[in-house]
Amino acid sequence: MLFAAAASSTQEIRRVQFPHGQIGAVLKGSIVDDSMNQYLLGARVVQTMSVHITSPNKQAQFDVYPLEDRPALVNSGAEDTMDWKGQLPESGHYVVSVYSVGDDTFYTLGVTSG
Repeated sequence: MLFAAAASSTQEIRRVQFPHGQIGAVLKGSIVDDSMNQYLLGARVVQTMSVHITSPNKQAQFDVYPLEDRPALVNSGAEDTMDWKGQLPESGHYVVSVYSVGDDTFYTLGVTSG
């Protein structure tokens, strides 16, 4: 089960918890001064995670990776993207890092698991 709160514009990792009985969460935030927002989610092997981000002018993007193995999902398209869906290779904690490819921006990030 994925557990996983909105982040501030710091580089601190925020744990995300889905509301009871839900399989997803919608998080809103902003990127200011080249900062990065990071979210921590727990998941089990073979769960499918879906992540989608929207922002003005498509400036916000994200990476998804296991906490201890950043390159693990690179070949699955989970890097420098606005949409990703994939089966998780291992149980443990996963990080979603949100950043801007342009100016300061607001974003809405949707994360689901199943």
